[in-house]
Amino acid sequence: MALIYLSVAWVLGILLGAKFSLPLVLALSGLIPLPLLLFRRHYRAIVLTSLCLVTFFGGAGYFEQSLPETSDSHLQFYK
Repeated sequence: MALIYLSVAWVLGILLGAKFSLPLVLALSGLIPLPLLLFRRHYRAIVLTSLCLVTFFGGAGYFEQSLPETSDSHLQFYK
C-alpha cells in the first residue's frame, strides 16, 4: 500500500509542477513530521507521510528539470 501512496504523490507532484513553478527546496518539508517520531506511537504513518511529501515535491522538481531549455536559436522561443 505504501508504494501506491508514493506513486500517487509522485504523479500529483508532476501535475502540480506543470501548473505552478515550485522551488525544489520545498522537498525539505518532508523533514517537518520527523520530530514526531519521538512519540513513537504512529511510527509508520509519520515515516510514510514524510516520504510522500519528499516524493511529491521531488516529482514537481523533476518536471521542472525535464523541460527543454529554449534559447533564441530554437523555434519554440518565438512562439
